[in-house]
Amino acid sequence: MVGAFITQVAVFDGEYAATPLILMVPLLVIAWARREDVAGLKRLLRRAA
Repeated sequence: MVGAFITQVAVFDGEYAATPLILMVPLLVIAWARREDVAGLKRLLRRAA
């Protein structure tokens, strides 16, 4: 989403630049809420490899 924001600003002169930022907030909240699940998945994958 950060790359989408930079692209919107650099290539499209900032038109609709708020859209990636608006989408980034709920995605960050979801990622933060599921951080323990991701850590468990990471451990499981390391064990399997």
